[in-house]
Amino acid sequence: MIEVLTSLKAPLMIPMHYFSTYTLDRFISRIRQQWDVELAEVPTVVLSKHTLPAKPKLLVLPGR
Repeated sequence: MIEVLTSLKAPLMIPMHYFSTYTLDRFISRIRQQWDVELAEVPTVVLSKHTLPAKPKLLVLPGR
């Protein structure tokens, strides 16, 4: 999955579907080697083209 995300060259990735906290934590630990990771405290985010990060970033929003 990391290879696919890297090839997309998107400035921001937000994981939407994961099976457990274990799989999410495992993914985060791997992606953190290449990208910045932010764990948001609220389940919402407002984005615009001007606020996208310059360096690729993974933004994890809290689930229910």
